[in-house]
Amino acid sequence: MPGPCFRVWPRSTTQRPWSRTSTRAAPGNGDDHGPFGHDGIVNHHVAPAAGTYKIDAAHTFVDFTAQHIVVGHVRGRFTQLTGQITVAEELTQSAVSVSIAAGSIDTHVARRDEDLRSAEYLDVDTYPTITFASTGLVEYAGYQWGLVGDLPIKDITRQVELLTQFTGSAIDDLGNSKVPSLAHAKVSRRDFGLTHELIKEAGGLLVGRDLALSLAVEAIRTG
Repeated sequence: MPGPCFRVWPRSTTQRPWSRTSTRAAPGNGDDHGPFGHDGIVNHHVAPAAGTYKIDAAHTFVDFTAQHIVVGHVRGRFTQLTGQITVAEELTQSAVSVSIAAGSIDTHVARRDEDLRSAEYLDVDTYPTITFASTGLVEYAGYQWGLVGDLPIKDITRQVELLTQFTGSAIDDLGNSKVPSLAHAKVSRRDFGLTHELIKEAGGLLVGRDLALSLAVEAIRTG
């Protein structure tokens, strides 16, 4: 059976590859108070143990939120995905790859889901999968990491950063070593060429241009 899921990561006074600084506040924060409330804690004191992890799709959620009719919000998710996390001995050299079934989009309204699967939006017949491949890992204060990677949607690829926090480790009832994490990002659908607008009669947008992404991931150690 693989060893412990987490390890102590000794603090270094030198800057590691892909690292901006070990005490820098995460994007959007004016100080070391991260969005997860860890005041003054440097993230690399604790980190996942080196090894290979398979994303547990049954316990992983990829959700998004968009503005709806200016004052409200529409929420959705992708229900089918696979992925792998490779944690390196040098943490900033770790890698993540994820593949999402574009047609599994679910906003709880069948007609809207059909529109989103159409050629005007995701065009799932031509582009059945949405992938994410990491290109680097940045350290931030407050138990946070910036997972940077390439995200192609249809025929356009953009670099995005997922603000990520590892939330612990556990052994499940089957004896599997598991590592959970949370991640957040904001993207504009227009950056990916999704410019078709849903306009209501009064002239306002039914769905906003920016999407807030939220991921809750569980991964099982396999090696």
